[in-house]
Amino acid sequence: MQMNYSKKGLSEIRDSTIEHCAELPGQDKCTLINECYDDYLWVLDINSPKQIQEHYRELLSTLIKKFGH
Repeated sequence: MQMNYSKKGLSEIRDSTIEHCAELPGQDKCTLINECYDDYLWVLDINSPKQIQEHYRELLSTLIKKFGH
């Protein structure tokens, strides 16, 4: 079964996750980034659709650029 993923929906999720991360204290930001990395590895492992892989890759990249040190 092939699912259609809305780019708008995924970008809204990504944006809200980034906003949420900005509000977290330091250690919680690290935890969120690590969990996003785990999720990214999981979607790669189960061979998720490219849109989902790209969503996690872009989210992780943005979180690291903004909040990672």
